Amino acid sequence: MPEILIRRLERADVPALIEVRLLALQESPDAFGASYEEYAARGPQGNADWAHDRLDTGVWGAFLGDRLVGMVGLKPETSLKSRHHATIWGTYVAPEGRGLGLGRGLMQAAIAHARTLPGVDWVQLGVGAGQTAAHGLYQALGFEAWGRQPAALRVNGRDLDEIFMALKLG
Repeated sequence: MPEILIRRLERADVPALIEVRLLALQESPDAFGASYEEYAARGPQGNADWAHDRLDTGVWGAFLGDRLVGMVGLKPETSLKSRHHATIWGTYVAPEGRGLGLGRGLMQAAIAHARTLPGVDWVQLGVGAGQTAAHGLYQALGFEAWGRQPAALRVNGRDLDEIFMALKLG
């Protein structure tokens, strides 16, 4: 079994991050508000710009050996009235990395970082109602559901609900 490593991604990781993001959107279209088609249409420079912007707020990667197989992003809110929140986005583990605890490790890394951010008291996220493994992981980490948006996404003609969850830090 290759070595497992979870760490914050850096500029040198941009090509691998783009590859994993595109894989996530293609392999699990029901799990994300973004679409593979939109990201692919951006082209290499557009995706590189997207990745650089996300690295500034924080993206963690899960590696099997030297291959990036998972990711999670954390975006602290910036407005005066909501900067006590940070939002988890883009959680994904490729099929070859599933069942190894990588999703939990990624989430724990993002939550640990959120705890270091001055004034951040809450971490929030949205999860597709059909994403039972992800929903169970978030519950196990202490997130509580607080709402549900019916038909939050429409994927291939199907309406999908989104469950909103939050974790109180401290």
